[in-house]
Amino acid sequence: MSTSRLVALAFVLVFAIVNVVATPLPEPVNIRLGHALAQRDPAPFEPIPAYMKRDGLYLENGKREPADIPEETPTQSPNGQLELYGRAPQNNVIPAEIAVTAPQGVVKPY
Repeated sequence: MSTSRLVALAFVLVFAIVNVVATPLPEPVNIRLGHALAQRDPAPFEPIPAYMKRDGLYLENGKREPADIPEETPTQSPNGQLELYGRAPQNNVIPAEIAVTAPQGVVKPY
């Protein structure tokens, strides 16, 4: 045999051996390996701190508090107080398809 055939055969054998080793173990072997884990008592788990911070966010009935502002509404917080943007709705009457310009902060069609 030539060396290229030997190398190819070696790769095929290594591939087959790796696949045999990687196969799952039969059920009785898994039970014996996990026997020590089944014998011990698990320690009680505490909630993750990120979830503990959310306790006051929802009322008992599962609804949001009435003072909450929806996520879709743009807000600002200039002095630490949360407030809506002061933009009047009548200023935004130009459709999105029309090109606009804003000299001195006033939106006008281009």
